[in-house]
Amino acid sequence: MIVSTSLRRTTTRTSICSGISSSIKPSSLLYKENTNYNLLFTSSSTRCNNNNNNNNKTAITRRSYYSSTRKEEGKVIVLGGTVRDIIARPSESSLLLLPRTSNPGNYVESDGGVGRNITEVLARFKCQPIFYTAAAADDDSTNNILNRLKKIGTDRVVTTPTRGESSSKDDENRNNNTNPYGVATFLAVLDENGDLYTAIACNMDIFRFIPIPSSMEYNKKSKIKYLIMDANPPLSTLKESARIAAAEGVEVCLEPTSVPKAKRIAQDLDLLSNITYTFPNIDELKVMVQQEQQKSVTDDDDNEDFDLEAATSTLLHRMNSKYACVIVTMGKDGILFAEKKQKYE
Repeated sequence: MIVSTSLRRTTTRTSICSGISSSIKPSSLLYKENTNYNLLFTSSSTRCNNNNNNNNKTAITRRSYYSSTRKEEGKVIVLGGTVRDIIARPSESSLLLLPRTSNPGNYVESDGGVGRNITEVLARFKCQPIFYTAAAADDDSTNNILNRLKKIGTDRVVTTPTRGESSSKDDENRNNNTNPYGVATFLAVLDENGDLYTAIACNMDIFRFIPIPSSMEYNKKSKIKYLIMDANPPLSTLKESARIAAAEGVEVCLEPTSVPKAKRIAQDLDLLSNITYTFPNIDELKVMVQQEQQKSVTDDDDNEDFDLEAATSTLLHRMNSKYACVIVTMGKDGILFAEKKQKYE
């Protein structure tokens, strides 16, 4: 058995969600080979430069990419957070944001949460996703957010049953599978320049009550092909959800969500071994592999000195043994697409 790994860079933004992808336009190619790996890079940025272009290899790279991300029929289950976002900032007439006093200004309230956002995108793509989240049934804000998801094409929203009597009974409510919270809320205050001044995250403990999709969700009639998880639920929820889905032949996608949550995920090898796709940025990738890199990872590390190839390969090794894909988002430098395949001779 040979494990084949290919990595590609491009500044064309690529979105892979339920097998839907945009095109790659490589401008240069770097090819490496040894007894265990075939490493392919395509790049249109200065971070990966090689003048020895090979048109045949470039064509192979393109064909391989399209074959591994072709659009397929099948529904998607999304598991993750629902959040109400409230963003406030001083009015245009205010010169400065004054601390420790009231400031005239404006605010915008919107639907948020990584899992909810992914669900909305899939619904607008007519993928009819099923959304597993945590939200109290008797909370008006919750009902409004979830109803808007249903109106745009979400097949079904699965939440915790009811709201508990008080937050002092958290443990009892969890054992009874009830939810003592309303909707999670993110309240941010921006300064006069539009930069974050301060923020409060409220009711985030609600994510503990996100239900786990049972194996019954993955019967043949449901045609579920993908489980997409954000990293907001507890590690135990992510781990069990991924295990059940992988056992049913469903490909599991993981959005690391943030640096602290990416670090928590990376510590559980059982969880990672069931992940087929993940989409970290560079900072998240650093903490996901820091325990296996020779150089310790700190917030002050320069991305230019970070061995992106080695880090991506390390993460791929810890993921699904049959096939795994890492898409690293790099801001103005585009993305890195990396995949691992098993080959039998």
